[in-house]
Amino acid sequence: TSDTLVYKKSNGVFALNFAKNGNPDKLIVCEGYMDVIALHQAGFTNSIACLGTALTQEQARLISRYTDEVILSYDSDEAGQKATRRAIGIFGQTGLKIRVLKLTGGKDPDEIIKNYGREKFQNLLDGAANDIEYSILREREKYDLDSIDGRSKFLTAVADILSKGNPIEQDMYANKLAAEMAVSKDAIIQEIKRAYKRRTRAQSKEQFNEIVRDTVMPKDNVNPERPKHYKAARAEETLIATIMQNPDFYKKIRDRVNEDIFVTDFNRRVWSALANRLENGRGTDLSLLSSEFTPEEMGRIAQFISMRDRLSNTVAECDDCIKVLEKEKNKMSVSDASQLSDEEFRNLFKNRNGS
Repeated sequence: TSDTLVYKKSNGVFALNFAKNGNPDKLIVCEGYMDVIALHQAGFTNSIACLGTALTQEQARLISRYTDEVILSYDSDEAGQKATRRAIGIFGQTGLKIRVLKLTGGKDPDEIIKNYGREKFQNLLDGAANDIEYSILREREKYDLDSIDGRSKFLTAVADILSKGNPIEQDMYANKLAAEMAVSKDAIIQEIKRAYKRRTRAQSKEQFNEIVRDTVMPKDNVNPERPKHYKAARAEETLIATIMQNPDFYKKIRDRVNEDIFVTDFNRRVWSALANRLENGRGTDLSLLSSEFTPEEMGRIAQFISMRDRLSNTVAECDDCIKVLEKEKNKMSVSDASQLSDEEFRNLFKNRNGS
């Protein structure tokens, strides 16, 4: 999506310049700027939204400077819930208290305000669950808790959630779950400890791999970011190669992929050029890209095509690449979070009221 007055690919926090006034003890984080405008008009002036395709670590840190708590008020559809789960992970690294609004009666805050008014939304805010309760509720929906196998898988999943919390939370939830699921509290605590060990081992392994990549990877003049972000770069290259070999796949994934999901600048440029041609029905012939890239860069793109023997050439492979890029992007801290000016924000209210 191109930059506009209200949507920028830089990671600004919309309306934070208004919401931070008065040192609010909590901020309501919405999915879109229209929700924020509706909430501000209804008197919820502590509402904000993160610009760009997804919440970044830099945005989360910026928000944490002005409040101790965030209430996530994302859309109730699957995309909104996916964004909620992702936001919990990112905000969790800032030390902020996190609560999650369960939207009932509408798909987003704007719709609820229009249909039911301010009081309805205030009641939803008052009943917002904390991040642990929300995550546990999501796990409940996945399993058949009337079966032993379902309860076992549910408790294993919940143990992983609780392993990220503090000992007091772990003890309290272990007591509650033990009584509900007819298992011993000690068994739940032991599973939480095992989950914690699994997670810390995985994190240590990833940190070691990053050190090795930074140390031994050769310099890359075409894509200098590749050694640092090797896993993401490989996923980008596989995605590009698969689409070049199977252009008909593009329509099936186009809504899930844009330039922002790419981690390395070179591969982002290649994807942008490729997507532009596919959008305009001009095909993926390698020669069509020569006007936009140096001979050395064209050589690298040709290497992508030579990957055909190692590709499964399926939409599923594209999906796997997208998941890797989303995960890698989540880990990155993106700088230069910007804000709309006060005057721009006021103009938005004028335009909305006048429409």
